[in-house]
Amino acid sequence: MEEWIYALLLSPLAISVACFFVAKTKNKTLCTALHLTGLVLMLLFSLKVISGVLAHGALFALNHWIYIDSLSAIFLGLIGIVGFLAGIYSISYMNIELEHGHLNFKTYANYHGLLHLFLFTMLVSVTTNNIILMWVGIEATTISSAFLVGTYKQKTSLEAAWKYIIICSVGVAFGLYGTILTFSSANSLLSDPTQAVFWSAIKTQAAGLNPSLMYLAFAFILVGFGTKCGLFPMHTWLPDAHSEAPSPVSALLSAVLLNCAMLVVLRYFIIT
Repeated sequence: MEEWIYALLLSPLAISVACFFVAKTKNKTLCTALHLTGLVLMLLFSLKVISGVLAHGALFALNHWIYIDSLSAIFLGLIGIVGFLAGIYSISYMNIELEHGHLNFKTYANYHGLLHLFLFTMLVSVTTNNIILMWVGIEATTISSAFLVGTYKQKTSLEAAWKYIIICSVGVAFGLYGTILTFSSANSLLSDPTQAVFWSAIKTQAAGLNPSLMYLAFAFILVGFGTKCGLFPMHTWLPDAHSEAPSPVSALLSAVLLNCAMLVVLRYFIIT
């Protein structure tokens, strides 16, 4: 099953790189073909991995750096299905935008590359077992999706992208402090310090974690990743980002990205 997990994670990254190279060729047919291939592969691989979780329980890969349990499988399915549908809609949507002159071919190709990079970062954030990499994955979703929000490169869209990236990055910085506090608590408990970054190891020893420290850590996690979830009162980036982003991107922000951040909050809530 490990090879299917690797294929799931690497396929959108490979398609993303390919789309960026296609931007120099001005071959719209090739760009669309790559985009569609990436969507189909992501959907098939995600369903295959989910079936593995249903059949065998939690899955590990890459020396326990990757961990997919029943909870993360739900979010994995959400990324696969919604990402596929939004990506399919992107084909006609962006073709119309290109035909009407709202963007040039380079922006058109880069959009598809960024879309698959965005999907890759979300997949990493829900499948990683490393709490530091989990934070990195969430921050990476901010960076990749901010470029998508600013696709049209108009004053309002660029302003929305900057507002989004600044508010969410500041918020996620609080999440980093909560992550460090969790690592500190787990490191003092586990006999092997290298295991203190693995969610699966922390979960098994949750009862022994310092409760005061974990309450403090969860407060930072809730504020930090809650900003990315769009929880009140840290939701001020939502209206601008959704109104200025292309419709398929807005769908991914609402249906998938916010839920990826919520998964992180749920992870920490379980052990608090």
